[in-house]
Amino acid sequence: MLVWGECPCCGGAVGFRRGRDMSGGVILLCSECAMTWSHPGRVRADNAQDPLLPDFMRQHPGLSLRTSRWATAEDVREWDASWSAYLLTPAEASATEPGAGES
Repeated sequence: MLVWGECPCCGGAVGFRRGRDMSGGVILLCSECAMTWSHPGRVRADNAQDPLLPDFMRQHPGLSLRTSRWATAEDVREWDASWSAYLLTPAEASATEPGAGES
């Protein structure tokens, strides 16, 4: 999973998720609570979207979470090159994994 950072809702890892094809785009999805966001610059608790609600389906008609997969850095850049600024280095990503830094 390509990690964006920590979920503001539950503390889980938020990663980039893409549709089966790129027509559905790329979203951010928490691997723990499944909340979603449509832009990496807006990952806040007050902007979280529940993918089971009808609003999510209306806003992302080409994206089915059932057929989606975790995006690669190339997928993210293909979707929106400006999102490259939000990609973590491997060291930054490992620091956000649950239990990182605990002894």
